[in-house]
Amino acid sequence: MKTENPFEETGTESTVKVRVQTLEPPQPTLLDVSAFLYDFNLLYEVGRLSTDEKYRGARLSHATFYRWGRPIYFEDRLRVESLRHESPIEVSVVLQAVTGAFFSLAGIAGAFLYLRKQYAEGTKLQNEGEYYKALTQKTEIEVSKAHKSYSRMEAQLRAFKKAAKSMDEPNNNLKVEGFRIDQHALDDFTELVEQREALAKFINILCRLERASIKMSMLEIKLSSRKSDSKR
Repeated sequence: MKTENPFEETGTESTVKVRVQTLEPPQPTLLDVSAFLYDFNLLYEVGRLSTDEKYRGARLSHATFYRWGRPIYFEDRLRVESLRHESPIEVSVVLQAVTGAFFSLAGIAGAFLYLRKQYAEGTKLQNEGEYYKALTQKTEIEVSKAHKSYSRMEAQLRAFKKAAKSMDEPNNNLKVEGFRIDQHALDDFTELVEQREALAKFINILCRLERASIKMSMLEIKLSSRKSDSKR
C-alpha cells in the first residue's frame, strides 16, 4: 500500500459525513430516485467489503446486488442524516471514521470523478453480465467471450484511473475536508478491489449509476472529529 490511512488515529468518536447533490429530470419517478439511492449505497458497501480487512473472509457472490446480499455489520452501514427530495435532490449520510472505511470513501470519490467525466462525454459503460456468464461456461466460444469482456473491463479500469487524476483539479465539484484522498489512495483502492476479485461488480455499479436519469453533480466528504469534546 502506498497510502497512510488517515483514520488510524481518529478514534471511534470521529465520523465522516458524505453529502451528494444530483441533477435530475423534472418530476423523476419514485423508481428512479430509489434506484439512485440504492446504487449509491451499493457503491459504498461493495467498496467496503472489498477493501476493509475486517471483511477479508466475506464472499462477494451473485447475491451481492440483492437487498440483503452484502454481509456488512450494522455499525458499518451508512446512516441517513438528511434527505431532501426537492430539486436538486440532496442526501447526507454519516459513518464512523474507522480504519476500514477509508478506501471505500476513496472509491466513492474516484467513482464521482469518473462518472462526471462520463456524463460530460456522453459515453456508456459496457455491462459485464456476459463476463460472468462466459466464465461459467467451458466451451471455447464462451471462453473467447470472457476474454473480450475482460478486455473491456480492463479498458474501463484504465479510464477510471485516468479520470481519478483530476482529484486535485479545481472546480471538479468534489470537496474533501479534514483528511486527504489522493491518487495513491485511488491506486490502492483499485488494487484491493482487484485482489478481492470484485472489479466486475464495481464496474457494474458504475454502469448502473452512469445510465441512471439521476446523476451526481456534487460530492462532499467531511471528517468531523470529536476527540477534543470527549476530553471535556
